[in-house]
Amino acid sequence: ITLFEHNAVDDYYNQLVEGVFAVHKELDEEYTSFLKDDWSIERIPKTSIIALRIGIYEIKKRIDIPNKVAVDQATILAETFGDSSDGRFVNGVLANFID
Repeated sequence: ITLFEHNAVDDYYNQLVEGVFAVHKELDEEYTSFLKDDWSIERIPKTSIIALRIGIYEIKKRIDIPNKVAVDQATILAETFGDSSDGRFVNGVLANFID
């Protein structure tokens, strides 16, 4: 049994990519305020930046996605394309955005 029709996944993916791209500078400002003083955006792996942008976008702009799911998925994304320390970093930063 298929949970999603192919078009629904494509639609969500397109909305996510377009949405994150449209406000990526705003999203960067959101998470950089939670970085330690000795950290800058240049020190963060690109995959972690992308995971943070997606996580914050889903938390702030997609009320249809539970915050915990957004954090978990962004963490998995960072771990999959980075390593476990990237996942812990993304999880720690995104924890600041949920209740």
